[in-house]
Amino acid sequence: MNKFSMLKEDRNLDLSKIEKFISSLQEEINNNNTSNNATDLLQMLAIEIDLRKLIMAGYNIGNTLMVFAEGNAQNSGRSSGRSSERSFGHFQEEKRVGNFFQKCLARGEKIAILSPGLRSNTADYINKVSLNDYIGKQLASENNLFDVADEVFFQLKKNKNNDFLKYDASLILI
Repeated sequence: MNKFSMLKEDRNLDLSKIEKFISSLQEEINNNNTSNNATDLLQMLAIEIDLRKLIMAGYNIGNTLMVFAEGNAQNSGRSSGRSSERSFGHFQEEKRVGNFFQKCLARGEKIAILSPGLRSNTADYINKVSLNDYIGKQLASENNLFDVADEVFFQLKKNKNNDFLKYDASLILI
């Protein structure tokens, strides 16, 4: 936790400092890891969004999923990289080196960041629809982002007998 405290105190963070932090953290985990599966021990996403240039860059370690949509269902200007044309999808990075990624954003584009715990709670499906497609359709709808979050968590909890989910789940909507 000392590493996180040091990072939190730094008021002038940039991607190079975050890269050093992540490398140091991964090295420490690898040195202390007895299971040989560092992904289970560290799942982290660190992003920086340049609002002037509309460029998102960062580091993704683990199973965090990002889904993008252009704001309304009629706008199909982007493809998810699949065979059918869609206005949403798991993003295709313009640049990827190791855990580093970079992507140009479109003005008005909506972003959903789904934690590994949210993915584990759903097994990557909601109502027999892939999580990627379900979230993308919700983002591309006319619903505001609060309604999207409410609907996702309603679907997560509707068939549960317990008030608590098995895994901690986070959904960040931008």
